Amino acid sequence: QVDHSILACVQILDSHDSAFPTDQYGHMNLKPHPKTPHITIRPATSMDVSHLYSSKMGVCMMFVIKGIVVGISNLYFNVTVSLGRIITSIPQEIQVFSPLSLTPKTTQEHGCLEMRG
Repeated sequence: QVDHSILACVQILDSHDSAFPTDQYGHMNLKPHPKTPHITIRPATSMDVSHLYSSKMGVCMMFVIKGIVVGISNLYFNVTVSLGRIITSIPQEIQVFSPLSLTPKTTQEHGCLEMRG
């Protein structure tokens, strides 16, 4: 949604689909690449993820994705491995929607009926 953010958990997997520990991600130069200006992406801070269940920590790197304008973007990540080889993820489609609006803007309050037995 425009002007709203989500958290994305990104894992780097080896050839056996096992996740690398996140303390190795810095050596791999994990970088996001949004293909359009519909979204922005940045690494999450401890404030962004303080409410998450702790099992996510250590198995993925968290990013904050924010919707900027309505539309569709593709997002992929690159890592650099031994001898400078670059590996690119499969692109993920990100859709940004208009802010939710409810109509009518005013509502009428209805009374409640209380029943006792």
